[in-house]
Amino acid sequence: MTLLTKCTSWVWYLRVYRLVRRLDRELKSEGIKLIYERYYDSKSSVPEIRPLSQKEVLFVQRTGQIIERVCFHFLGQARCLHRSLAGYHLFLQRGLPIDLVVGVMKKPFMAHAWLEYNGNVINDNPDAVKDLTVQLHTGKLRYSDTKGEVAK
Repeated sequence: MTLLTKCTSWVWYLRVYRLVRRLDRELKSEGIKLIYERYYDSKSSVPEIRPLSQKEVLFVQRTGQIIERVCFHFLGQARCLHRSLAGYHLFLQRGLPIDLVVGVMKKPFMAHAWLEYNGNVINDNPDAVKDLTVQLHTGKLRYSDTKGEVAK
């Protein structure tokens, strides 16, 4: 690893930490409303599904690893929602067609967030989400009708 690569890596760790810290504060003050207003509004645009280049795949993998490490060591409780929002935010900035998904289970109650690419879970174990009922999926924004309403 070159010195430049090491420096770039530390810059990404710092950037991800600042993003997770900001998201943590915003989630504490605004709750789930933050997700709907910022990422699930009918005015939001999501990139069309397309094949990712090898460089983009490596970026998604490396960024996911950095997010995971930052959230593990975060002073606070950075859980699945923090990890998934941070990843979604960074991937959306790059124009990558990664989707944010939130699902729930009634009994026993649990909620979980994860990221998907073309229907495949990318930041979690697919078995961990298979029994959850999806409540929010940003991929639905790709198929919004002309009236600006999100497809159900």
